[in-house]
Amino acid sequence: MPWRLPGLRTAMNGAEYLIHHEDVRRANGLEPRTGRPDLDALAWKTSGLTGWRAARKIRPHGLELRVPDGRTRGFGSPERAVLTGEPVELLLYLSGRRDVARVELSGDSVAVEAMLGADNGL
Repeated sequence: MPWRLPGLRTAMNGAEYLIHHEDVRRANGLEPRTGRPDLDALAWKTSGLTGWRAARKIRPHGLELRVPDGRTRGFGSPERAVLTGEPVELLLYLSGRRDVARVELSGDSVAVEAMLGADNGL
């Protein structure tokens, strides 16, 4: 069981709490939190797994995640949808919170359409 691995369990539980906390904030009209490098690091770390899962759903196309500081993560084919935003916003989008996530979706038009049609909920 992967949940038995302490580092993985901590990261996944932290991401779940982060997502649900943002659910409550956004539902109450609050802006995204800023100045939390710890939450950005957690979101970027867990976006590896959530990005990989999203890329599997849009095969044969690929997915690239980009954050404003220039870091990227690529999954799958070079014909990719590109999702750009702050790490927490990427995590929200990839966990099915598309309506509230502040991201930009660009890239290969067919891959973008596949991404828009995919169910990204966890």
